[in-house]
Amino acid sequence: MSEALEQDGTQPLQPAPKPNKAVRMLAKLFPDAPRYIPRKRSYSAMPWVLRRAVSLFGVREWQVLTYLYLRTGPESLVWMNDKQIAVDLGVGHRKVGPHIHSLAAKGLLRTKEHDGVRYLLLLDPEAALRGMVARGEVPERVLEQLNEDFETIGLQPLTPLPTAVGGG
Repeated sequence: MSEALEQDGTQPLQPAPKPNKAVRMLAKLFPDAPRYIPRKRSYSAMPWVLRRAVSLFGVREWQVLTYLYLRTGPESLVWMNDKQIAVDLGVGHRKVGPHIHSLAAKGLLRTKEHDGVRYLLLLDPEAALRGMVARGEVPERVLEQLNEDFETIGLQPLTPLPTAVGGG
């Protein structure tokens, strides 16, 4: 038998499915953060805009960042402690925390704790690169390479802040 129809002849509304944990924590902990959202509705583990930015990171810092991209889902959110990350990377757990902090300082991720669990949100890498350029953290050679890539994919070029002339 079929379900009973509403008075207007339409199918009854079904309750919306409960969002998964990543979606719930994202809305609760990082509601206004500029997240990395892959284009064309397909999930990509590593943002293409970072391909020429590798030299801006230390080796272990890059390893932690790429590991986090590989561990997140489409929500760009992961909840792992330093010991879990360290085991997967084959390093001591005290080596992980400083790299999490430096990646946050560069604008690539945010951290929040909730109910004793640390959540890591990967932020929009384009915005992070723009911030690094504005702070003068990107050498001219790398800036030129990044801008070639940005032009290729139709993004506005990265531009450093003008330096003060005279005075000082």
